Amino acid sequence: MQLPSMTSVMQFLLSLAALFVAASALNFTVWTWREKRNADLVQIGINVLRVDPEKEKQISAAREWALNLIDANAGGVMFSPDARAQLLKNRLEIADVKWGNFSWGSGETLPPNPAQIPK
Repeated sequence: MQLPSMTSVMQFLLSLAALFVAASALNFTVWTWREKRNADLVQIGINVLRVDPEKEKQISAAREWALNLIDANAGGVMFSPDARAQLLKNRLEIADVKWGNFSWGSGETLPPNPAQIPK
């Protein structure tokens, strides 16, 4: 019986490593896509909850749906029964957050700082 040459063993290990890298890349891609989708769904739920239920009566039925949507896609973080009851009746107040040229809350981006524009 003859042992396999070192070349065939190295080819096998290289093929195995390539398969591992490909599987890891695929797994990371699927995980990233899923997390982005979950974040987008949570953002939709937040946008529904930001509407004032007193001023927009037609949105009140969607508020429970929005809470369920957030609960299902927020990575295991659930609203307490007390918070859920408050959010069904009241508007979700979120302060605008500004970071660099981006803002979150108002949906608008800030204009660039004129001092930072290259000439």
